[in-house]
Amino acid sequence: MKHALHWPVACLPARGLRSGWIALAGSLCLWVAAPAFAAQPATPDPALVRQVRDAQQTMERLAGLEEQAGDTRAAADRLAQAGRDALIAWQGYLRADERGRTAFEQARDCLPPLQQRLAANNAALAARAQAVTRSQAAVRAVASAEGGGLAPAAHLADLAFQQRRAAEMAFAERHRAVSEQARVCAGDTLSAHWAIQGTQDHAQEAVDLARDLAPQLAALRTRWQATSEAFLAATQAGLVEPAGAAPTIASDEPLKRLEQALAGTGLPARSGAPTAVLTGPLTPNRVNLERLTAELERLQDAAAYIDLSTASPLSDCVDASCAGLLAERRGLTARMTDTQAQLAQAVDQWRQSPASLREQLAPLLTRRQSLNVRMQPMASTLGPAVTETTAASRAVQAAAVQLQSAAERAHEHARQAWELAYQQAYGQAPEPDLDVATASGMGMAGIAPAPSAAMLRLEIRSHAYELFSRFDGEIADFGAYTYVLVRSASDLQTPAVRQRFLQLLHILQTLPAAGLVASGDKPHVNVFCIPVTPGNEGVRDAGQVAYASDLGQQLKMRAQNGLLTQKAVRQRLTSAPGPFLVTVPGRLALAQSGAPLLLADLSTYPPDAIADLTNHYMNGLVDDFPRQQALWTPPVLQRVALFMIHLAAGTGELVTSALPTAQAQPR
Repeated sequence: MKHALHWPVACLPARGLRSGWIALAGSLCLWVAAPAFAAQPATPDPALVRQVRDAQQTMERLAGLEEQAGDTRAAADRLAQAGRDALIAWQGYLRADERGRTAFEQARDCLPPLQQRLAANNAALAARAQAVTRSQAAVRAVASAEGGGLAPAAHLADLAFQQRRAAEMAFAERHRAVSEQARVCAGDTLSAHWAIQGTQDHAQEAVDLARDLAPQLAALRTRWQATSEAFLAATQAGLVEPAGAAPTIASDEPLKRLEQALAGTGLPARSGAPTAVLTGPLTPNRVNLERLTAELERLQDAAAYIDLSTASPLSDCVDASCAGLLAERRGLTARMTDTQAQLAQAVDQWRQSPASLREQLAPLLTRRQSLNVRMQPMASTLGPAVTETTAASRAVQAAAVQLQSAAERAHEHARQAWELAYQQAYGQAPEPDLDVATASGMGMAGIAPAPSAAMLRLEIRSHAYELFSRFDGEIADFGAYTYVLVRSASDLQTPAVRQRFLQLLHILQTLPAAGLVASGDKPHVNVFCIPVTPGNEGVRDAGQVAYASDLGQQLKMRAQNGLLTQKAVRQRLTSAPGPFLVTVPGRLALAQSGAPLLLADLSTYPPDAIADLTNHYMNGLVDDFPRQQALWTPPVLQRVALFMIHLAAGTGELVTSALPTAQAQPR
């Protein structure tokens, strides 16, 4: 007897909400594809039903073998990629070491010119001091000159001050030159520091990746052993054709030599802690000698003038004015002493600059050379080790491909046998979209009649909630999952959106935590899942919940394998801030493009209505949630605008069926 397919329209009345400002009008309708069974067939022969069950078990076993071979093939691919990554990391280390060598040599070669310019600077400073002394002596000569001696003294003073100005200009030029060279040398020293730090980081990465090769090869051996034994058992049972020769995995000698080389590097095993940072070079600010020299000369000139003014017998210093000048002179003495000390200290600091930078370079050279010596054995051992793991990977991959192909062929033959057994048991071919496991299970409960819609339902009895922080990190095995999403975390800065979100969280946090639900009850529970930032999974205060916008966007992108990114659906999720409720039968990560998804948009409802809407949403899921997605009918008490979204099986087109709630009107 054939199942007649039709497309019923489920139009369901809805009742008013407690909030008086929400008007009710109309009904809630949903187009769904559901098989209508015209009549019940006769009870099938138990022996034939057992054949259906046996065929199903064979299919499941072959599907497991196919998956196992695919996993082994993927593990072989990962080992090959690990070898390539290790070689790339080694080349990265060699390039980093070359950069470190070049940077060190550049910093080292900068020091001799610095020494030369520093010597010129010091000579110019001494020449300037001598010029100052001569100019002050010339002034004293002018001060004491009389009659015809004044003109010659003045001429000599002119020459002395011309020489002083020339000395000042020469020193300024020399000081600018040495300051620039010191800046370059300090920068080169810092660059050498970071370049050698980078060399160490690259060395650590190369060692880490090389250390992964041996464990991955061992894991591949173990996986291949299990896979080959499973296929051997299936071959002996006559389920699959005999496979070719087993792959030969080379000896571990190259890897053992590599492990010895890795141990000699002295680098620690990979850990979550960052690599220790080398101590950075000290580059203190060097005092501007020109500024200090000018300040000292200013004080010296002032003191020289006061000395001339207070000297006997030509002193103009009398009474109170003399006392004031002498007091000032004493103050100048103290300031000159302090400035001279500062200048002497600054000159000494400049004198030590080359040696200071050289001292900072010395440990960098030692560190680089030591690391280079310790890493050198990897140059001769990494290549053969990668050659070994690559050969093993290719051999296992080729063998796994053969096993996977054999399992695929056997699985197809088993399916054909299952369809034939089904037709013999129930007098008809199975529907194209009939779930194989369900069809097989029809005869497992006491030789039941052909399937009915009631048998395909999964009863949702209650709800729970969970805060989760990573994709596919929800607690598994619940009957249904409802995800609470918003357009963006920034929307939660808007008062109305945040109020709706908090109202929703308040009502959901009255539910049991998902982790407290007994395993036997999980198939009958719908869990509300709220994406949060890491560390917020245990927050109980709704106001402290930190919504993970990036995880929310990932859920939208990956729901139904990307179906929600279609323009028609994407516009719904981007034109309104949310919150949105997205319900699927099973974790969202497992929902395929053909699986319907129920989307509820709470964006346009006042915050005070959220509690009512959420309660009716939960009650509707309890009343009407089916296991078979194609039989999903609208919740009897549903009060919020819904959209059923799926990919049409026949045309491959996106279907978004609106479930209008004429009874729940947004403000």
